[in-house]
This record gives sequence, C-alpha cells and structure tokens, in this order.
Amino acid sequence: MIILLVMLFALLVSRENTKLAELNNKIYHHPFSFSVAVFEINIDILAMHQYMKDVALAKNKNELEVAISLVEKHKNDVYQNFKLIKERFLGNQETINSAYITFVDWKPIRNEVINLKFDKQGQLAAAINRGKSAAYVKVLNQRMNVLKDLARKKAIEFKSDSQNAHDASKSYLYAMLIFTLLSAVMTAIFVILLVRKADDYRNKVEERFYRIVNKSEVSIKKSENELKLANKELTLRNKDRDKREDELVIAEEEKDKLADELVIAEEEKGKRADELVLANEELAFQNAEKDKRADELVLANEELAFQNAEKDKRADELIIANEEKEKRASELALAASVFTHARECIIITDADATIIDVNDTFIHITGFSREEAIGQNARMLQSGRQSRDFYIVMWHALLTDGYWSGELWNRRKNGEMYAEMKTISAVQNKHGIITHYVSLGNDITPMKKHQDQLEWLANYDVLTSLPNRTLLADRLGQAMVQSQRHHNSVAVVFLDLDSFKDINDSHGHDVGDELLIIVSRHMKKALREGDTLARIGGDEFVAVLADLASVEDYEPVLERFLLAASQPITVGEVVIKVSASIGVTLYPQDNVDADLLMRHADQAMYVAKELGKNRYHFFDTVQDNALKVKMENLKTIRSALDNHQFVLYYQPKVNMRTGLVMGIEALIRWQHPERGLLNPIEFLPVIEKNPMIIEMGEWVIDTALTQISQWQAVGIDLPISISVNIAPIQLRQPYFAERLATLLSAHPDVEPRYLELEVLETSALDDFQHVSTIMDACIKLGVNFALDDFGTGYSSLTHLRRLPARLIKVDQSFVRDMLVDADDLAIVEGAIVLVKTFKREVIAEGVETIEHGTALLQLGCELAQGYGIARPMPASDVPAWISDWKPDGGWQA
Repeated sequence: MIILLVMLFALLVSRENTKLAELNNKIYHHPFSFSVAVFEINIDILAMHQYMKDVALAKNKNELEVAISLVEKHKNDVYQNFKLIKERFLGNQETINSAYITFVDWKPIRNEVINLKFDKQGQLAAAINRGKSAAYVKVLNQRMNVLKDLARKKAIEFKSDSQNAHDASKSYLYAMLIFTLLSAVMTAIFVILLVRKADDYRNKVEERFYRIVNKSEVSIKKSENELKLANKELTLRNKDRDKREDELVIAEEEKDKLADELVIAEEEKGKRADELVLANEELAFQNAEKDKRADELVLANEELAFQNAEKDKRADELIIANEEKEKRASELALAASVFTHARECIIITDADATIIDVNDTFIHITGFSREEAIGQNARMLQSGRQSRDFYIVMWHALLTDGYWSGELWNRRKNGEMYAEMKTISAVQNKHGIITHYVSLGNDITPMKKHQDQLEWLANYDVLTSLPNRTLLADRLGQAMVQSQRHHNSVAVVFLDLDSFKDINDSHGHDVGDELLIIVSRHMKKALREGDTLARIGGDEFVAVLADLASVEDYEPVLERFLLAASQPITVGEVVIKVSASIGVTLYPQDNVDADLLMRHADQAMYVAKELGKNRYHFFDTVQDNALKVKMENLKTIRSALDNHQFVLYYQPKVNMRTGLVMGIEALIRWQHPERGLLNPIEFLPVIEKNPMIIEMGEWVIDTALTQISQWQAVGIDLPISISVNIAPIQLRQPYFAERLATLLSAHPDVEPRYLELEVLETSALDDFQHVSTIMDACIKLGVNFALDDFGTGYSSLTHLRRLPARLIKVDQSFVRDMLVDADDLAIVEGAIVLVKTFKREVIAEGVETIEHGTALLQLGCELAQGYGIARPMPASDVPAWISDWKPDGGWQA
C-alpha cells in the first residue's frame, strides 16, 4: 500500500511538471508572437509610405481615393498590432510608447500630404513625402527594430527559464523515484522482521503447550476427587429438572385449549370474509358505472374544448386581420407623410411619363404648384442644356436596368436653371410590365456654385484674377503638346517687376497690391489671342506664348510687355513708375520639361536684371550646360575632399650658386581613382570662387605642418621652410589670421618660421589696406610671406612697396620664354632690379634648363625652382633628393 501511494504521488508530481513545462513553452512562444506583431507593423509602415507616394502621384480622384483607403487600412492594422504588443508587454513600456508616439506624430504629415494633394499641390505633397514623411518612416523602422531586439532577448530569457524549470522537474521526479525504491526496500525489511517475530512467538506457544501437558498429569489425581463432588451436584440438578418437566406438561394442556378457541375464531373470520367479498363486488360494480359516466363527461369536455379552441382560433385570426389592416393603414399614412415631407423632390408619373403626383419639395424647388404639374409630361422641366443623346442614354438605362441615376440641369417656373442630382426608378406590376416611374432629386445648385468657386480659387490668383501656377502648368503642358504636334515653338516668358519691394516698403502693401492689379491688366492687353499670362507669386508673372513660327511672332509681345510695365501708374494720390525684367526661353529649342523651362526663363530674367533691368534676355543653353558641368565638377571635388583623394607633392627651391636648398613648395595634386594623378589646373579653377577653396587651403596648411612634424619625429632635420599657396578669397577672409593661429597651435612641435605663405600679386588689387593688415597679423604669428607671380599685376611697384612680403617670385610665364623673347627678358631683368632696390629676396620660377639658370645668375638672381632643378615629388622622396642634389658646375663658376 505504501508503495502504491508513493508511486501515485510521483505520478501526480510528474503530471504537474509536465503542465509547468507546457506553460513555460507558452511563455517562450509569447515573445515570438510579439516579434511577429512588430514585423507586421514594419511591413504596414513601409506599405503606408509606399501608398503615400501613390497619394502624391495620383493622377485622378479615383486613384487618390484608392491610395488613401489603402493607407487607412494599413494604419488600422498598425493600431491593432500596437494593441497586441501592449497587451503582451515585455517589461519596457517606454520603448513601445516611443514607437507608438512616433507613429501617431506621423499622422499630421500624412494628412498634410493628402490635403495638399486635394488642393492640387502634388509637387509639394511629393516633396513632403520624400522629406519629412520619409524621415518619420526611418525613425519608426529604427524604433521598431529596437522592439524586435527586445522581443528576441525576452524569448531567450523565457526559453532559459523554461529549460531550468523542466530540469528541476526531472530532478524532482528522479528524487521521488529514489524515495519510492527506498520505501519499497524498507517495507520488505519490515515484512521480514514481522515474519521472524511470528516464528519466535510460535516457538514460545509450543513451548508453553508442552509445559501445560506435563503439568496436567500431576493434576489428574486431584481432579478425581473433584469429580465425585460434581456427581452429587448433578443428581440434585436432575431432580429439579423432573419438576420442571411436570410443569411443562400442564402448560401443554393449556396450550391445546387455547388452540381450539383459535380454530373457532378462524371459522368466524372466514364467514365474515365471504360477506366482505360480496360487499366488494357490489362496490366494484358501482365504481364501474361511475367510471363510465366519468368517461362520457370527459368526451363531452373534450368536445367543448375543441369548440372553444376553434372559437379562439377564429378570434385570433380576426385580431391578426385587424392588426394587419391597422399596420397597412399606418404604413400608408407614413408613406404619405414621407412623400409629403421628404427633403427630396419626388415625382410620380405613369408609364408615359405623365405626372400623377408631386410632393411639397417639388413645389418649393421648381415653383410649379401641384395642380400645375399633375397631368403634364415630365419633360416640362427640361432646360435644354443636355443634348438629345443624353436623354436617349437615360431612357435606355430605365428600360434596360430599371433605374437611372445622375446629374442633370432642369428649369424652374421662372426660367432659372438649376442643377439636380436625380435617381429615377421604374415600377413594375406582377407581370413585369412598367406601370409607373418614381424620381427623387436634390437641388445641388449651391454646391455646384461652391464647387465652381473652389475650382476658380484653385486655378486663379485672387488678387489679379490671372491664372495661378496650377493653371499655368496645365496651359504650358497643353502648349508643349501642341508644339510637338504642329512643329512650332512655345515661348516661356518670366517677368519680374523691378524695385517692387521698395514700393511696398515706401507706400505700403495696399498700394503695392493695387499696382499689381493695374500692371497685370496692362500686360494682359499685350497678349495675343490664345496666350496665357499667370501670376505665380509676389511681383512675378509668367506668360506662355504658343504657336510661334518665327522671332517676329513673339518679340513684339515682349516689347509690349516692357511698355505696359513701364507706364506711369496712379494709385490714389501717388504716381508710380516701375519697369520689368524679362527672361525668355523657347521650346523645343530648350528641350526640357515644363518645370525646367520656367526655371530657365527665371535664370534669364536674373541676367536681364544684372544687365540693367527694363529689358528682356534669352536663356543661353550653352551657358546652362557649362553651369551644369561646373556643378557636377564641384560635386566631384567635394566628394574627393571628403574621401581624402588629395595629396601634396613637394618641389625644392635652391640657391643655384651655393647649392643650398632654401625651401620647398607644397603643391596640391588630385589622386583621381580613374584618371590618375591630376595637376591643379584640372580642378582649382573650378573652385576658385567657391567657399570650398578655403576648406582646401586650410587642409594644405595643416597637411604641410603635419609633414614637417613627421620629418622631425623620424630624426630628419630639414632646416628649411615649406611654402603653401593661399587663394585670394581665403586671404581676404577677416578671420584668416585667427584660423592660421588655430592650425599652428594644433602642431606645437613645429616652429611657425618654417611655414611660408605664397600669395598672388593680384590678391591685393581690391583692397591693399585690408590685405596688408591681414599679412601683418600673420607675420606676428611667426610665418613668412612670398609674393607669387610677380609682374602679372597692374601695379607691381605699388605691391612691392606696400605689401610686407620677404620673398618675391618672378612669374614663370616670363622666365620660361626669356631666352627667346627679348620683352620677357627685359621684364625679368627689370623685376630683379626692382626687387633688389627694395631690399627683398627674389626667386625665379619656371627654370627648365641649365641655360635658364645661367641667364638668371647673370642677371643677379641666384634663387630658383623649376623642372630644370627638380620636378614635384612625394614627401618620401624629399630627404634623399636633398642629400643627393648638386648644382650644375657652370652655375658655380
């Protein structure tokens, strides 16, 4: 029994452990359902973003409504999944709320895109969709990825906990099995002990039995005496028994007497029983008669109940009939009330369209009384606005489909036309023959007027009543299509009033608005028939001149525009005179889309302003292509700068007579991934006037200082300066000295005297004083200056006298041809004499041959650089070149 109880207990424990394992498995699967919800949210968000693109690109109302419905569907799915992940909360409510709030915050942007699309501002809607909306989608994806990581982590934790619980359950089961085995062993031991105890007890009983038997032999003699006494006692007891037997005989006699009396009583009882049987038979007959009468009464009651039921049935049928009659009467009354008081105009006609009844709304809308309408054909309301084919289609639908629904124009009694949204249904009898027509209509004239107003506002400028940007785009698109079809040209004319802002500031916006109204009226008169003039904002107008065969077709219009804009205009007591700057481009000569045509005309208009205003200018496609190439080059150079594709090469500057290396010029090169090593002429002119030149100049200075520091770190002592070229736009920056100080402080191990800045002579042409002040501030930091390309400026003597440059470089354009051109030789000689007169050092660049060096030494110039001495080289080659270089023997003679 103990073993069975233990085993039953172990079985229950095992079952509970199994339940616990199943529960842990459910907990383990819980985060994966969470992950699925997060994954579905991600898919729905991407789908919403895609359908928002469809919203922005929808071409008609149906496409827009379909795209919006799909956005709403996926939005609801996202909300449902957010509800799921909130219910299956994993311990980080803030992370879930962060993603949910971001999704909710996305809703206004979606609504803005949809509203803009409804307002026909598709381009702005698409831009918002690509910008702000895409940014929200990106943030949402990031936050949903955080939720997926959270779910994945929780899944691992749950799985670990479930495994631990399962292992504990197995350990517990194993312990119970061991306990059961030990209990069984202990039970067996207990049984063995009981058997042994029973054997001991049996041995003791046998021993006692033998002991009693032995003892009984001794007691036999004593028992014989006791037997004699017992016999005497028995004799006395026999006498007493005989006495009791006599008394028993007397009792038997008395019993027989009583039995005889009982027989007599039984005979009497039988007689009375026979009498009772007769009485019972009489009673049974009476009961049978009574039952017969009861059955007859039951049949009578059943007949009566049937008659009552039939009566109740007829009464119920009468009640139902009365209720049906009352219901039909109520329905008729309700139908009559609905017919009379319905807000829709209701007309009932016969099969020939003859009016047989109308309601009050018909009277209110049409002005016809009920008596005037009944008996007339429904065509009495026709306005004549719809064609005969319209009514043929309507009647065909009525006869074929049994109904027609649509919008039509009718005429009131007073002759006024009104728009009506009408539904006409055919009524058939049980044989399928049309007997009547019922029409329901609503007067939608106010809505049509409002719709017309909205369409006008969507396509026209409120101030000037000219077409706006939306209608302009449509007109321009149509003109371009016609141009392709008829092989002629379209002129896009961009007009901007000159100095209009000053008028607004001086006289106020009311005067400015009145001016715009009058000018637009004048310019509209300058148009040809079929041309379009639109106001696109502020004082900007765009005209589309279509169907142009030659220049003579549009130049008179442009002249009339200039004349119309320049006429004196009186606004109140103020006389205002303005002018217009006009930009023009021609399609298909300028073969781009409509947006670019307007942009090109705008660019040409700005050129007209720069040329003096009150004129027109044609867009130059060659110049625009050059601008595109320049922008592409700027983009490529920007990428090269960001990707560290620029390197410095170094060209030595030497004393040709002594052989000493006086310095090194750092020259920038572009290590192009496809074109190889490019010289500065390939890229510096592109960014000459771009702010990027300042960034590149600072990179050159920092890289040169870093190179000096690296040479010093490896033990290469080069007591020479590195010169770098500074662009004019960089030098003229008011903060140039401060930026230079910052770059120097970043290399505290490099003495500033090792840095030399080369500036072009033309850098100081605009402002000598400003450039001189900047150079003085830099010299105080410890750097030196060299004046590059000396002789190319307009006033070299002035530059030499006023600019604090220690070294003057004679431009290589003169040095290179000095051996064959007497004028260049005279310029070089004069420059050397001039520099020495002002006690400055002079160096010639462009020394390409030994003869160049010899001629310069004869003129008194000992410092030089050029391909005849050394080509620009990588930094790694400089130390070896300096060690190995020796000047030409003829130079040292």
